[in-house]
Amino acid sequence: MAQHNLIHFKNWNNQQGIIGTPWKSSDYKNLKFTKREHEYDKEGMGFETEKINFDTYGKNLSVYVGNSFDIPVVFNQVSALFYLKETVSNINMYKPGMLLPWHRDSYVTYAKNKKLKEIDKIVRIIVFLHDSQPGQQLWIEDKFCYGKAGSWYSWQGSRTHMAANLSMSDRYMLQITGIIK
Repeated sequence: MAQHNLIHFKNWNNQQGIIGTPWKSSDYKNLKFTKREHEYDKEGMGFETEKINFDTYGKNLSVYVGNSFDIPVVFNQVSALFYLKETVSNINMYKPGMLLPWHRDSYVTYAKNKKLKEIDKIVRIIVFLHDSQPGQQLWIEDKFCYGKAGSWYSWQGSRTHMAANLSMSDRYMLQITGIIK
C-alpha cells in the first residue's frame, strides 16, 4: 500500500472516519477472550479513574480481551491503514452491563514495552467491528461516538473517555495503539 493512501494526522485528537470492513463476524466472535477485571490501585492496570467507580460498578468494571497472538491477519491489515509505528492491535468485547467508566489511559505496559517516556506521542484508535446498537457507548471527552461497522475514532495521549455496553448484545471493537511517526 502506498504511503500517501494511509490515514495520517499530525494531531490524532478528535479524528474520526470510516473504513471498509474486510472482516467477517466469525473473525472476532470466534477468538478466545480473557476477562480483565479491574481493581483499584492494581499495579499495571493501564488506566486511571476515581475510586468511587470501583466501589459503584464492582465486577462490571471489566472487559474481555482477545488473545493478541491469535488475532486474525485481517485486523493487522486494518491497523496498517493508519500511519503509525509500533502498532499493537487487540479485540475487546463488552458483554451487556460491562463498562470502563470515565478514565484516562496510562499505557503502562505499552510504554514500558516500547521504552517510551512521553505518552503524548501514543495514539489510540477504536474501530467498530459491527454496527453500534442502542446502549453501546464510547465517549471521548464530550463527544459521543456511534456508527456503522468500520467507523473509527481516535485520540492521542491521555484523554478522558469511557466505554459501556448497556445494550442486550455483545459489543466488539478493534483497539489499535501506536506511536506518531
